[in-house]
Amino acid sequence: MFVIRWLVDGDSGSDLIAMFGSFVFRPSSTLFDRRASKLMTTVVSTYTAYYTHLWPTFFPTVPLTPPLPTFDGRAVVYPAMRHIRDYLSWRQADCTLRSFYLCIHC
Repeated sequence: MFVIRWLVDGDSGSDLIAMFGSFVFRPSSTLFDRRASKLMTTVVSTYTAYYTHLWPTFFPTVPLTPPLPTFDGRAVVYPAMRHIRDYLSWRQADCTLRSFYLCIHC
């Protein structure tokens, strides 16, 4: 089973992760013959295209100018559904804690 993650960093000099996402492909999926690198690059490039295309819809007064957002993807193969569930539960808890931390400093 594949989990594909992407990280978005809106500031090229920052280590701050601005967004996190996961895609889980079913074990029965045959998309791109289940090649992890092809799945990862397709997801990341599609996300990039939509992100830049929809930017003016959400931020009409802020032009998208360099340094442009950068995207990174990773493909991970997990042996069983329970490992995916554990991973996604951990990510949810981690993101919640990060959100609380950011709110404290706002």
